[in-house]
Amino acid sequence: MRVQELKGMTYLFVSSKTNIAQLGDHIRQSTEKIQPALKAGAVKPIGPILIIFHGMNQNAGGEFPLEVGFPVADDITAPNGFEIKKLDKFRCATVLYSGSMQQIRRAFEAVYNDLLGAGLEPTDETRQAILLFEGQDSVNNVAMIQVGVR
Repeated sequence: MRVQELKGMTYLFVSSKTNIAQLGDHIRQSTEKIQPALKAGAVKPIGPILIIFHGMNQNAGGEFPLEVGFPVADDITAPNGFEIKKLDKFRCATVLYSGSMQQIRRAFEAVYNDLLGAGLEPTDETRQAILLFEGQDSVNNVAMIQVGVR
């Protein structure tokens, strides 16, 4: 685990509400909504897919807001069905994960254990940047888990 302050960005995304049990389905549905805009050239990402979970760590049994999108240029206009917002700098505990998406929960658990063990307090925002995705079961997937800390 490493504590970092990530730079702010303009973030284009689709949002939904989900729970832990339906999380994978909601992420897939959101990325499917994004694909046509990417293929049509309506938006041009300047960074990897970024998934933002709000309140997931405090509300593991209930619904929480989920955003799936990517960083874009500051002057972009959001196409229909998308939202856009400025993300501030983000102080977070990070860990790189590689492997199947079915096993990523272990990496989330590890970073929470490490940050709590270091005396850090998590915020209600957690992010996951997908750096490489070959498929749900691929052992070559790479993600950076980013848990907001105070």
